[in-house]
Amino acid sequence: STVGLSTSRLQNEDNYGILQPSASNEKPLILAIVADGMGGMAKGEVASKTAVETILSASIPSDLDKPEKCNQWLTSLVSEANKAVCEKVRKGGTTLSMVGAIANKLYVAHVGDSRIYLLRKGIICQISEDHSVVAMLLTTGQITYQESLNHPDRSMLTKSLGSNPIFPHNYVQSLSRFGGESFLNLEHGDIILICSDGVWDLVNAKELAENFINQDNLHSAVTQTIEQVIDKGAHDNATLVVIKCHLEDNSF
Repeated sequence: STVGLSTSRLQNEDNYGILQPSASNEKPLILAIVADGMGGMAKGEVASKTAVETILSASIPSDLDKPEKCNQWLTSLVSEANKAVCEKVRKGGTTLSMVGAIANKLYVAHVGDSRIYLLRKGIICQISEDHSVVAMLLTTGQITYQESLNHPDRSMLTKSLGSNPIFPHNYVQSLSRFGGESFLNLEHGDIILICSDGVWDLVNAKELAENFINQDNLHSAVTQTIEQVIDKGAHDNATLVVIKCHLEDNSF
């Protein structure tokens, strides 16, 4: 994570977290989160930090035996994080993008325009949707892809945490948003990337994929990506969290 080079952004409003319980009698579980705060001054930093800390401090249910329960749990964590942000921050908010790897299945709970990518066998795919005005205009055909790259409203969100303590129905995006199951079966070698817009705005998906395909070491690839962000001007805070799946004898 980097604060970037902009003189108007002297404080990092991004926050991130990873939770990996060590209990051997439970299903293997990892939660990874990126939150990009909004509101200026300390408000954005407090909002994103509150959201991440709320999730990391939550208790883990003992009955995560079905995909529906796993998906509902992740969604409920985002709802609780939203309530905490509403209580603590006035006129501020945050995006929140979270993945949950539970046993050998991947779940997503996402609000805002930070992004989640899956890199599998050299092919990268965005598995989150951008909750932004530009994404809406692009989806409805009101602007072209090229116009979206420099649109004046490109940083304006349609969804975030902190605006309303109660989420409308289906406010939090899961993988079922794309018409299928609420999970993906993980494969050995899968890489999951979660990043704030300070990363993907400057380093596109193809470049991200190349960084991780050409580097065996995850840390080196992350460092290379952040260096690219800085080389391209780093006009915003930029955060990247990456996890890689290892399966041995079909065990996570």
